[in-house]
Amino acid sequence: MDGPPAQALGVDPVDPAIMKRPPRPRNAPILSKRLFARVFFSAAIIVVGTLYMFLQETQDGRLSRRDQTMTFTTFVFLDLASAIQNRGLSCRLVQNKMLFLTCSISFLAQLGLIYLPFLQGVFQTQALSLRDFGTVLAFGLGSVTLHEGRRMWERSIIEEEDKETLTVV
Repeated sequence: MDGPPAQALGVDPVDPAIMKRPPRPRNAPILSKRLFARVFFSAAIIVVGTLYMFLQETQDGRLSRRDQTMTFTTFVFLDLASAIQNRGLSCRLVQNKMLFLTCSISFLAQLGLIYLPFLQGVFQTQALSLRDFGTVLAFGLGSVTLHEGRRMWERSIIEEEDKETLTVV
C-alpha cells in the first residue's frame, strides 16, 4: 500500500530556503545519521504498533479474520502516517498534491478491502465495527503525533546547526 505514497514523496516541493543554508562539508556523508535515525524511528513505530495490535487481538490464542483485519489495517494506517510524516520538514501536507492523492487512494482502497464483500473474500478480511475502526485510526493518529514531535525536534536541530555554521563563517 505504500508504493505510490513513497513515490509521491519524490515530488515534494523544493524548500525555497535551501539555497540560504550553508553547504555541507565535502566529507559529509550523503546518508546522514539523522536520516538513519528517521528511518529507524518510522520503522519502529510501524513494527511496534502492528505487533502490539496483533498481540492484543490474539490474546485468546486464536487468529480470527477480525484479528487479521485489525492487524493488517493497523499496519496500513501506520505506514500511511509514516509516508505523510516523512515529507520535507518545511512541506505542509497539501503542498504535495501527489502525496495527498496517493495516500487518499490507499486509504480508500483499504476501506474497500475491509467493507466490500467480494474483496473480503479475496483478502480474508472482515468488516470492522465503528469502535474497531476508531481504535485502528487512533493508532494512525498517534503515529502522526509522534512523527510531528520528531519533525519539530529535527527543525530545531537544523536551526541550531545553521546558527552555529553562520557564527563560524
